Amino acid sequence: MSLADMRIVFVGGAFDLLHIGHVRFLQAAKEEGDVLIVCVATDEVRSQRPGKGTPIIPFEQRFEMIATLECVDIVLPYEGPKDYTAVEKYGANVRVVSDQFEYPFHKGVRQELEKRGVEYVTVPHTPEVSTTLIKGRVKELYREDDSDTDDDPTSTANRMRPA
Repeated sequence: MSLADMRIVFVGGAFDLLHIGHVRFLQAAKEEGDVLIVCVATDEVRSQRPGKGTPIIPFEQRFEMIATLECVDIVLPYEGPKDYTAVEKYGANVRVVSDQFEYPFHKGVRQELEKRGVEYVTVPHTPEVSTTLIKGRVKELYREDDSDTDDDPTSTANRMRPA
């Protein structure tokens, strides 16, 4: 089968604090085609998104983790909403997004991709887990740890504080 005959799927995201929701999303995306390209947002791109800030895991590590997943065929850096490398260089013809996907940051991108012949496919997200929920839970745990063990030198909170 030639590339021209394949369904080449691409997705994009930060994939910070890689979790089962990310994995299920990527597996569902792979089921939509023959090749899966994952575009991982650089730290600079992610920090430009309103309310998101710089990822906890550096770009190089997030890129490497995504590359190790069996369902992923190609990993590219994602340089912003108008980065069409997956389409222009690899001929991607299917864009998979989560059913939660609709960001003002990406305004006009769907229309541009559809003009280029790219089909949009929506897959369900995993509501019980997200990077935002994980970050919130970690903050909560550290608050609990801080309040219970301020005088305990063996507490996690105290071990993590600089001397």
